Amino acid sequence: MSTSLITRLSNCLNLEPTILEGLAVIASPFAIESGEFIFRQGETAIGMYVVDHGRVQIKARIPGDDALSIVELGEGEIFGELAFLDEEDRSASAIAVTAVTGWSISRAGFRGLLHGRQPVARNVLECIQKKVAGRIRQTLYRIIESSSVINLQRRTSVVSPRWSIPEASIASLLETFSTTGLMLVPRWVNLLEQCHLVEISRGARFDFDEGDEGRDSLLWVLRGAIRECVARGDELEQLWVTGPGALGAVVGFVDGEPHPLTLQAAEDSLVLALPRHRLAHLEAQDSLLAIFLQNLIGQQLALAQRRVNRHLGRAIGLHRFNHVTDH
Repeated sequence: MSTSLITRLSNCLNLEPTILEGLAVIASPFAIESGEFIFRQGETAIGMYVVDHGRVQIKARIPGDDALSIVELGEGEIFGELAFLDEEDRSASAIAVTAVTGWSISRAGFRGLLHGRQPVARNVLECIQKKVAGRIRQTLYRIIESSSVINLQRRTSVVSPRWSIPEASIASLLETFSTTGLMLVPRWVNLLEQCHLVEISRGARFDFDEGDEGRDSLLWVLRGAIRECVARGDELEQLWVTGPGALGAVVGFVDGEPHPLTLQAAEDSLVLALPRHRLAHLEAQDSLLAIFLQNLIGQQLALAQRRVNRHLGRAIGLHRFNHVTDH
């Protein structure tokens, strides 16, 4: 069975089978009948699943206690992977559409590999992040195509942000975030060497056009707040706000495609921008800091996945309500 597991993951994650062999020791086979739940929304997440045979539907509750079908997955695909990115409960339910067999991979076991700096854990984590980024992007496209709009903001003209080289004193701002409190200031100097400092005034936007300096950058908000929005003609539909200590533009940074959302400063903001191509330099210079940043990216991706699912659910609920009241 472990050979079949490695083959499935190799095809799904596009990794060499020899890299994945270490996962076999933390995987357990499972089998479930058609119509049964593999896990339910709100349950404690214990790991990720790999489908060997059968089909699985991922659903989430939406306003009105209806269910939103997020995706249907088949042989060789993974689900429940947010368990490897954060410590939150399940944000959706997984239901067997047909009889399903496969493997569950323990979160605790995977974290053991990760903390032991096993190469398999790092490679798998990066691939999972790309998978999640792709699913977020697909959900964003559904939101963009939706006719139900929530939380519109005034769209402003583009004002070019001010770019500069961050000074070492900026490291003291990073130390104020609870997520970074255990890190030492000298390590942040290594990060700052790879970043730009961006000052953006309230209402100004990043449009991520071709040639824009921030087009392929991960944005770490130091001060202020950034809205991530869908462009709706002369207005912007706010999906969420990224505040101090959180990351913005994560989807495009991870999957390498243009960022699908418009970013607008909700207030005067100070942001660190890490270009995608500079991450490799950081990894070579300070592997521990790079691992920390990779974990932070994973947490932000998991949060973004939950946010887009909730937003899409509200949009679908609003559409159904309007449809009923119109008739």
